[in-house]
Amino acid sequence: MSEICTVESPAVVKWDFTSIAESVKDDCSSALSIAPCVANLPALRSARAQLNKDHARIDLDLGEMKSLYMKPWDDFKAEYENKITAEYRNADEVLKAEITACEDELRNERKEELLDYIESVTGTRDETLLPDKILLSASAKTLKDQIIGKIANRNAKPIIAEKCFIVRGIPEAIEAAKMAIRNTGCELEEVE
Repeated sequence: MSEICTVESPAVVKWDFTSIAESVKDDCSSALSIAPCVANLPALRSARAQLNKDHARIDLDLGEMKSLYMKPWDDFKAEYENKITAEYRNADEVLKAEITACEDELRNERKEELLDYIESVTGTRDETLLPDKILLSASAKTLKDQIIGKIANRNAKPIIAEKCFIVRGIPEAIEAAKMAIRNTGCELEEVE
């Protein structure tokens, strides 16, 4: 144990097992000495019931003894929970909430950056083109690739045709437009 925790006087449980064990043995022998026959069925039932009653009484005594023995530990544990565990738990909950708030702020900033990117590629701030999950651990390139993939997979031939002049000069947008046009079944003729 550490220096901050000591046990001053551990409880010692004393019980006269010898006399109790002899008494139990005598009672059990007496019950078992009843001849097992139909005529003795009431006596057998009565003896069994008495043994169960005696055993339950001893178990009850044992339970009371255990609660007395455990009381110092239970008191110690309750105080530990109130003074130590509760402090850690409260601090953890506050930190968790603060971390979540900061991460939400970062996600919102990243979302705005991605919406700006979508607007630069498509001319609209279409939130349906955002990645399904904006993970803070994902790189900007990975998230932008997901957006380009969504643009390419979208059956949006009219949008691409209307916005061709916007994507000119942005390699990712040009590739997305080419993929989208090919996905519609139209032929793509590149003109300079």
